[in-house]
Amino acid sequence: PKPSSAASDVYKRQGGKSISQSEIFLLGNIRPNIGTVVVPDTVIRPTANPDPNITNTVKFSVTATVSDPNGVDDIKRVFFRSYHVVKDSLMNGGNPIFLYDDGDKDTSGDLQKGDGKFSRTISINENALVGTYHWTFEAQDHSSAYIDTVKKILVVK
Repeated sequence: PKPSSAASDVYKRQGGKSISQSEIFLLGNIRPNIGTVVVPDTVIRPTANPDPNITNTVKFSVTATVSDPNGVDDIKRVFFRSYHVVKDSLMNGGNPIFLYDDGDKDTSGDLQKGDGKFSRTISINENALVGTYHWTFEAQDHSSAYIDTVKKILVVK
């Protein structure tokens, strides 16, 4: 992505006076930041359905508020990895589970596009492993800069 120009901000502070090219500076890339991450502490795994053709599922939302000084459009991806403590293994094959800021509440679970709140509806079915999970959240911008990770703990009972 292109570096952000501070010219428009300077222009406003100068009361609308024109600015010479030498007064314009460029701001290089600054990595994104994760603010609030909302994950339930505990989720109760649904009981098995007596009908073998039906799998009971419980759904919940996960949201990470991410900002980037270079603008929300500079955020390339927001995701987490799920680690099951007792099994000592990564879930989902170790692949990231992506969160979205697309405003598609029916598909991703995100309520409003472009608001910096990246969301995902997670489904836990009756076959899910109970136990403690460590979810490590990350965000990356288009310059490949990553944030410091944020870890949350989820217990599935």
